[in-house]
Amino acid sequence: MAKALFIKGLTLRRQERPAAAIEVYDELVGRFGDSEAPAIQEQVAKALFNKGMTRYTQNEYEAAIEAYDEVIKRFLNSDVPDIKNHLFRSIVGKGSSCMELDRPEKALRACEVFKRNYKNMNEETDIELRWRVELIRTKALSRQGDHRAAMNSFSSVYAGFRPTDETMVGLMIAGVFELVATGAQQRGLLDILLMDEEKSAALAPLVVALRKDMGEQVRASAEVMEVAQDIIKKIEGRRASGGRS
Repeated sequence: MAKALFIKGLTLRRQERPAAAIEVYDELVGRFGDSEAPAIQEQVAKALFNKGMTRYTQNEYEAAIEAYDEVIKRFLNSDVPDIKNHLFRSIVGKGSSCMELDRPEKALRACEVFKRNYKNMNEETDIELRWRVELIRTKALSRQGDHRAAMNSFSSVYAGFRPTDETMVGLMIAGVFELVATGAQQRGLLDILLMDEEKSAALAPLVVALRKDMGEQVRASAEVMEVAQDIIKKIEGRRASGGRS
């Protein structure tokens, strides 16, 4: 029954019915939250995590943090692999939500909770979650004005960046937007972005945009130049908002 409720909530979310999905997730937690059976605890953890994600996508960041905190409170010491997966994803989600609310100090605390408690699960999950945490940390440090530490952290982000991963590409571009908007040195960013040929190729519009924004004359294909112009506009918008979305 718990699994059926989770699937129902997930289906409603995919149907873009967030309020109905959250009602189902709340029902699941209300009915089964006190169970000590690991299989049922997994469903509770997944429901709370998905509730947090649903709130996040609705720009309800305070409510998202509440859901993520519930996962952390309930399951921080769990040894069940699937529960641990959703626990650490919840910590990452909390960090991202704190950044959206312009709370870099709390985002950094979430990153520290992750690093203190993280236990290896599998290589793919390790790469993804550790990378996301380092990116959040980079943006939070930059938002606080600690640009030297932010650039050191960004070097780690770049080292773990996979140019074939479209999600990573999008997150990397958004991260650089914020670094530039909050005062990071563009020359230093470019030096890092150009360290690997394959990675710089995947980020070609971003590289061109940064160079043009610095006043350099750049040659590139019409397609790359068009995307670069869009990136420049977004960077300017980020600057106007102090680095926030």
